[in-house]
Amino acid sequence: MAKDLFAVLRQNNELPNLPSAEEAVVVDGGSQMDLFFSEVEWIRREIEKTRIEISQVKTKHGEILSALQQNPKTKTQLEELNESITRSAKEIRLKLKSLEQTIREQEANDATSADLRIRKTQHFANIKLFMAAMTDYNKTQIDFRDANKARIKRQLEIVQILHSIPSITILISSSLLVVLSSLFFLWLLNGD
Repeated sequence: MAKDLFAVLRQNNELPNLPSAEEAVVVDGGSQMDLFFSEVEWIRREIEKTRIEISQVKTKHGEILSALQQNPKTKTQLEELNESITRSAKEIRLKLKSLEQTIREQEANDATSADLRIRKTQHFANIKLFMAAMTDYNKTQIDFRDANKARIKRQLEIVQILHSIPSITILISSSLLVVLSSLFFLWLLNGD
């Protein structure tokens, strides 16, 4: 029959000192994974910040499209948001590339490690989040451009100046849009 060694140790008061619930147990070797998880958390925070900025861009696009006259402050805020998103996207991309390189190096050393599987899973999840955010941003930009073209085309049709889509694109990219909008509103005021 098996002997209960725990009971024997308890009888002889030879039990090892176990850490209490209040004491922290330090496990060595986890510092690399801690560093990895801090990088993953930073990436997730940046992606979330980018998503918030993308929703702000959508709001600014709505303000611009619904305004009778463009507010320079709104345009400046939109440009700042776009620059911030671009800057964050570059930083996130660089960090993801760095993690990918680390994973490749670890794969060469030990392809069956549990740490490697964790790293790959986290990396892939962050790539998916980043791609979803940037796809949404791209769709937002395209929708705004198309809505802007449609608005300008309607204004041109109202004043009976028919232009092709390429000329509307040229108007959008140039400062002539402000002049055209001003002429359009003068025409509406005069009723000619």
